Amino acid sequence: MKKFRAFIHGKNFAIREDDRPEPHIRGFYTTVYVETADFATAGLAAVEVLHNDEELRAMTSNDRTDPPTLDVEEVQELETFEGVRLPREPFVFYEEPKSPTSAT
Repeated sequence: MKKFRAFIHGKNFAIREDDRPEPHIRGFYTTVYVETADFATAGLAAVEVLHNDEELRAMTSNDRTDPPTLDVEEVQELETFEGVRLPREPFVFYEEPKSPTSAT
């Protein structure tokens, strides 16, 4: 198995925050580390890691009609996982701007 680093961009995540009654729409970036047979499957494996991430699932409250998305922005093969945080780095969140059609 080969080792890969995948840079992932999450969008449209309804994140519950302790100090706010309603969830806020956030995006995030993170790096996920996976072992797969080849480059072609590394991005899919990284997305699967995030689909199963208990921390992300616990803080997300999207309605089924408005699901979040995960985009694989870059994949690189690595020689080793030495010095990295497995299976992923911490999330770096940002507040997504309101769409022109959303209520204020």
